[in-house]
Amino acid sequence: MDKLTFECELLSQVVLISVSATEGYHKSLDYIPGSKFLGIVARKLYNTEERNGQQLLDLFHNGTVRYGDAHPVIKGHIGFRAPYIWLKPKGTPTGERIYVHGYTAEDQEGHRLKDGTLLKTVKEGYFTQRGDVATIHQKFTIKSAYDGKLRRAKDSQMYGYSGLEKGTLWRFEVEFDKPDNIEEVRNALIGRHRIGRSKSAEYGLIEIREVKTEAEKPTNIDKGTAFLYAVSNLCFYDQYGKCTVEPTVEQLGLPEGSKVHWSQSVIRTRLYRTWNQKRSNRNEDRLIIRRGSVIAVELSKAMMSSDWERGIGAHLAEGFGKVWVNPEKVQVNAEELPFKLTKATQDKTEQARSAVVSEGAEDDLILSFLENRQAESELRFNTDRAVNQFIKTYSNKYKDITSSQWGQVRNIAKNVKKTEDLKTLLFDPKVGFFYSGQTEAAWRKNGRRQKLEDHLFGESAAIPAEMAQDFLIKLANEMAKAVQNKVMS
Repeated sequence: MDKLTFECELLSQVVLISVSATEGYHKSLDYIPGSKFLGIVARKLYNTEERNGQQLLDLFHNGTVRYGDAHPVIKGHIGFRAPYIWLKPKGTPTGERIYVHGYTAEDQEGHRLKDGTLLKTVKEGYFTQRGDVATIHQKFTIKSAYDGKLRRAKDSQMYGYSGLEKGTLWRFEVEFDKPDNIEEVRNALIGRHRIGRSKSAEYGLIEIREVKTEAEKPTNIDKGTAFLYAVSNLCFYDQYGKCTVEPTVEQLGLPEGSKVHWSQSVIRTRLYRTWNQKRSNRNEDRLIIRRGSVIAVELSKAMMSSDWERGIGAHLAEGFGKVWVNPEKVQVNAEELPFKLTKATQDKTEQARSAVVSEGAEDDLILSFLENRQAESELRFNTDRAVNQFIKTYSNKYKDITSSQWGQVRNIAKNVKKTEDLKTLLFDPKVGFFYSGQTEAAWRKNGRRQKLEDHLFGESAAIPAEMAQDFLIKLANEMAKAVQNKVMS
C-alpha cells in the first residue's frame, strides 16, 4: 500500500457543518472530512468519457483510493480526537488528571471517585502522541447578502457562521492500493481550492501541499483484550442494508472466535448528512459511530496492527474506518492514567502569527481592549449577583414552573438580538410566550409574569437594560436546575 501525506493551510475561515439546515446557529465540525478532498479530486478527474467504469470506481467509490480526514497540527504533530473513554474532574482543564471509564463508581449523576469527586466525559479537544492537548477554537462572523441591483446589502438578509480559524494547519493522508493513480491524485490536490459552506462569500479557501513523514512500523497485538480507538468515523451496515452501531466480529476485522465487550466500550453516535453538489441533492443519511469512540474486544489469537491498516466498515474512500489498536495514550488498565498532557494550541502559519500586534505598537488599542474586558467582567459579576438575589427573594413564588418551561425562556433569551425583541417575544399580550399556549395560566398565576416584567422592564426596573438578556438566561438556568434538584420547597 502506498501513502501520501498532505498539509492543508486555511487561507480563510472554513465552515463545515454536520446538518443541512440553513437557519439557526450551527458550529462547524472540528475536523475536515475526507469527502472534501475526494470532492476536490473528483472535480478535476471525474470524467466518464475519458475513464471507464472500473477506473472511476477505483478512484472515488470502492476504497481503492482512500481520502483521509484532516486532523489539526499541534506543535508539529498530528492531533487525534480525545477518546470518549477519558474522564476528568468536573471544572478542571483537560490533561491535568485523566481517569478511565469502567474503573470509577457510577451513580445517577455519572462517574465519581472514591472521595466523591464528580467526573465528566472529555467531549472535545485533541491530543498528540507527544503528550500535548489542545482545543480547536472557532470564530463567529456575520455577513450580509448583497443586492446586485441596488448595489448594497439586502434588507433582512444577515447571516452568521462559526468556522475553523484562518491560518490554522491540518494534516491528512491519501492511501492507494494501486500505484496507477498516485501522480494524478497528487497533482489534483496540490494547490488552492475552496471547500465547505458559503464558498462565494469569502469562506472556504485552502492551500494543500505535500509533506514527507516517516512510515509507522506495525506492532504486535497479543491475544486477549484489545481496544479499537476510532481515529475517524465508522459506518457499518447489517445484512438488510441498514446502518448499525453494533458491528459484528467480522465487520471489525477480528479473527473467528473473538468477542466484542460492549459493557467495556464507550461509543457515541450521530446522523451523518452529506450533500452531493453534482446532483444538488442530499445523499442518504447514515447512522455512524463517532470518531473518538473506543470498542473493547477479546482477540482469539495474536494479530498485527497492520491488519487494520486499510480500515474497517463502509465508505473508506471518504475517510471512514480508520482505527488505532491499543494506542499508548488510551490506556484502560488503571483508574487514572499515569501521565499528564501539556496544554498547547493548534499550529498556525507564520503569516497568521505576524498579524499579532508587536510590543509597543498600538498601545491605545490594547488599552481599550483591556478596559472593555474589565467592563465585561464587571457586568457578568453584577448579573450573577442580581440573579442570586432574585432567586433568594422570589424562588418560592415560581415553585410550580417546570424545568422545561424555564428552558423555553432560556432559548428565547439566548437567541434574540435586541432587548426590545426579548420584551416582545416574552411579554407581548398577542405573541409573547408568557401569554400563549397551555402554560399561560401557570405564568399568570400569583402574578409571576408581571413580577418578571416589572423586574426587567418596569418603570423602576431592578435590572439595567444591558443586563436584561444575560440576567434572564442565567435566571432560567438556575431555576431549571433548582427544579430538577428539588431544591424549591
